[in-house]
Amino acid sequence: MAESREPFLRVTFGGGRFAAHVMPVDALAELVTLQQVVLELARAEFKRRNPDRVRVPRGFAQAARLDLAATEPNCFTASLTREAPPVLPGMDPAIVDVVVASRDAVVSVLEGVAAGREPGELPAKARRLLARMGDRLGADEWIEIRMKPDTTAARVDASTRAKLSTLLHAPLEQVTDLDGEVEQFSDESEVIVLRLRDRRTVSLRFDRAQRAEVLDALTRRPAVRVQARARVQWGPSPRVLEVESFEVVDHERWPDIERLWQRIEQLAGVPEGWLNGAGEAPSDAVLAQAREVLARLLVDHAEVPRPKVFPTPDGGLQAEWVFGRVAADVRFAPRDGAIEAEAADADSDATWARAFSVDEVRRDDASALAAWLRDVGGLRG
Repeated sequence: MAESREPFLRVTFGGGRFAAHVMPVDALAELVTLQQVVLELARAEFKRRNPDRVRVPRGFAQAARLDLAATEPNCFTASLTREAPPVLPGMDPAIVDVVVASRDAVVSVLEGVAAGREPGELPAKARRLLARMGDRLGADEWIEIRMKPDTTAARVDASTRAKLSTLLHAPLEQVTDLDGEVEQFSDESEVIVLRLRDRRTVSLRFDRAQRAEVLDALTRRPAVRVQARARVQWGPSPRVLEVESFEVVDHERWPDIERLWQRIEQLAGVPEGWLNGAGEAPSDAVLAQAREVLARLLVDHAEVPRPKVFPTPDGGLQAEWVFGRVAADVRFAPRDGAIEAEAADADSDATWARAFSVDEVRRDDASALAAWLRDVGGLRG
């Protein structure tokens, strides 16, 4: 005979990934957190009602165990049930009451926080668990928790989580995808500094078995990146608390960068006197600068196409683009690192010129050069 079960909570996941009426497996961890919150508040409530008891009675955790009984495809709704009381022979009936009370308290606290109300006195562990509610949701995703289909729902979203963090005096944590470049590498501690796409940096550990891949990502930066799934504590200096997955991948523009680097490597073999007995060979410094700046340009600015690259008689390098009737070239000076850019319109007398200092355009930031190319070439950023 099937176990007698009673409805306990309905949890609806919406927005973002859930709009396709599917449940990403890792998001199910939100249900685990919810169960832990209910159990912790029930434990605190039982001890409040029974101050002479040192321990909770037998079967306490079992009474708060939730099971996923059914799902609905409206975004994604999970119907949670538990065993109808009594859960175990001889179980203290008071357990049932405190578990129900803790469920009601969770919904009430979340509703209050959404309205900006203080959550009141809560056990330290319960506060930490509440602060983790929704930590696997994307910025456009949400959870609604209700006791019955027709009751008011407590909503957990990005706004609620920010309020929870403030009102509970707990740091905001998020299980999220990190995508960045290896900026620093520590072989001794097996830690890398990852430069994210928004230019913030985080430190995270890597597995010793991935050492060669990590070193390759550092060497071929920015064309090779690290993608990680991690629990991050956000703040002025983000901190990675736990790494769930770690993978080294090629940037989506790797084919363009590879061809660019192959061309620059060819130019490293240009001899002295390559231009009818004249012409200096490109220096190592200018080759490295062009390699780094042009790769940064392609990585950070998808609208900029791969240029053609040629040596210049003075030992520099020149990158060239054609944007319809406009021809643009960017010259890397052989000695002082300066960059000069010029463009001309073939159908008119219009010309453009711009000089960039070594501080304006560098291996980590080619945005000034990209802006100039967008202006002269009519590109859309």
